[in-house]
Amino acid sequence: HRGDGMAARAAYLAVHASTSALNRPHGHLANRPSRAARRHRTLARCDSNVNNVSEQSSATPRSRSIVVMCHHVTPHARAGLFSPANLLQGRVDVWCRCITAGLYLSDAIRTNSTVHLVLQSDDLASCRLVSVDGATVEGLAPAERTVALLLQRAMQHASLDELPTLAREAPGRRRKKEKASSVDDDDDDANNEGKSTRNAERRRRGWLAGQPGSRGPVPGIAVSDHHSLERALAWAMRGCGAVTLLDMDGDDAETVLGRDLDDPNEGDGTAVVVGDDGGLTQAERQTLMFNHGAILLTLGRRMLLASHCVVLAHSALDERDDGVVG
Repeated sequence: HRGDGMAARAAYLAVHASTSALNRPHGHLANRPSRAARRHRTLARCDSNVNNVSEQSSATPRSRSIVVMCHHVTPHARAGLFSPANLLQGRVDVWCRCITAGLYLSDAIRTNSTVHLVLQSDDLASCRLVSVDGATVEGLAPAERTVALLLQRAMQHASLDELPTLAREAPGRRRKKEKASSVDDDDDDANNEGKSTRNAERRRRGWLAGQPGSRGPVPGIAVSDHHSLERALAWAMRGCGAVTLLDMDGDDAETVLGRDLDDPNEGDGTAVVVGDDGGLTQAERQTLMFNHGAILLTLGRRMLLASHCVVLAHSALDERDDGVVG
């Protein structure tokens, strides 16, 4: 009986399998692509992805230079002798905000952009240019204090020789009271003169070693000094065939940014010039318009913060470049 039961069960399974095959849609196996066809389709998708990547990499974004005109910069701030805890002094906060606005997206950094700070003193004797390159800068973060610390280190490193002198002449620094001299003290002063000189030099070297600038330059931040504003601007706008000056009396973005390059020989980049909290002087406007062919661009009829102007200018350039950003 046991053998008969196993035979009956085998017969039932055979009948059930044949019935399921008959009930299956006739096109199921016929429509299924062969292994060779599936492999060909996979290779075609891979080739398509490679082509898309090559097209994206070939569409290199046009370079952008954000030029910020900074005024009333003291010799101490120019040399990086400012406090990251008090960025309002000397309006270092404006520098930091413009750098953040000029280089950062929400989730990335604009590698096609460079922010140039044109630091001018009241006597206009010379200009210091601080350039932050989005493609090569290291250690940067969208926080004012972080930006200030990097600027301080880079600017101090470019002024190491004059740092001790500037520090002694810093406003508000306490000075030691001079001791009243007498005839009896003259001999002691002469004997101690050599020792005092050595001690002073030792203290100078120790103080300098503790400054951020002694750690070396900051990758991606270049500091250069120029004899005139014209030379500083020419250096900042290298590779830019179009120069745009943000001004309330200018034309709209579509008109200004849609024009052809003013000087294609200079390159296909675009320079955007913005003033700090004090705006631009008439002399600066004339220099930019007559010497560099700057075209006025308005972002509206309201006075905006410099850093906000940089963000809006980037947005207009992004739209012009069909969404190709760094």
